[in-house]
Amino acid sequence: MRILLLRGAVPSDRDPNEILFDEIEKCDDIYALLINKMSDPGDHSQVWYWNRPKGFRKAWENDNIQLLYEVPQWKPIPDIIWSRGGFKEQVKILNSYNTVPKVYYGAGIRFCPQDGVKYDLILVDSEYQKKKVQKKHPKTRVELWIKPAPDFFKPPDKYEPQFDVCFIANGTQAVKGHDFVARTCPKDLFVMHLGFKSKVDKLPNVRRNRVLKRNMPSQIHRCKVGILPYDKNDSCPRALVEMYACGLPIVALDTVRFWKEKYRGVLTPDKEHFWKTVRSAIECAEKAREPMIKYYSENLSMDAAAGYLKTLFQEVIDERRNH
Repeated sequence: MRILLLRGAVPSDRDPNEILFDEIEKCDDIYALLINKMSDPGDHSQVWYWNRPKGFRKAWENDNIQLLYEVPQWKPIPDIIWSRGGFKEQVKILNSYNTVPKVYYGAGIRFCPQDGVKYDLILVDSEYQKKKVQKKHPKTRVELWIKPAPDFFKPPDKYEPQFDVCFIANGTQAVKGHDFVARTCPKDLFVMHLGFKSKVDKLPNVRRNRVLKRNMPSQIHRCKVGILPYDKNDSCPRALVEMYACGLPIVALDTVRFWKEKYRGVLTPDKEHFWKTVRSAIECAEKAREPMIKYYSENLSMDAAAGYLKTLFQEVIDERRNH
């Protein structure tokens, strides 16, 4: 299966060395990893970004996949196109492939595609999103999907937590609940904050440690429970699956939207009962760890997600060919 994945602009707020990779084994982007796993050797699927800033190379590739940090002049014909976000820069490209089936996925507030492109399949994170999208696009197939973590998110051989709570949230993103945590976090809970600096870090019981994605598992493993105090504009956040893959019980505010039937065991209290639920999860953390690890490996891993998506994509391709 030859896939073309359309991404957004190349991030310009970070050192290029943090997000450039010479081989797929070192890559931490779940979309490139999924495309690589869904493509057979020789398929040469492609991932296109745009607005390549200074310091970025033009491309890198292996037998399965090629990442381009600019839109090429020569445009090969793929079996299917996957639009991540439906950004305006993608519309002209998408509409130039009239005969190729198209898939859309946009997280958070972008969960419903904008008008201007006809998609064969729309992927969503939650039952709420599926209902809303299906109402707006009644003739389009809409499916929930599995969003995995990179394979290097896995539990250590030895379980020796030093923190009560793991809070993964960049201070630059208001939807991540920094205000709520800063205002309500109990002083007797020891919290590790992974992300850019925010007001949470002023709390005496919080330690901040921003690390590269590949080094995050070693920090997550130092915690007993993961929290997601995010608001309703966030959906199936990467932190959820990253902590799940590491075996942390997870407490998410009831505003966070994700595929609850699939991501089993995630607790979703309201704000009033949030920290009480966190305390209960801490007490059961060690007991819950192994079942979560096993369930993630069998149902939510990168291999499971790639297999599930590949089946959906092939069904869309076959349906288009049959019509």
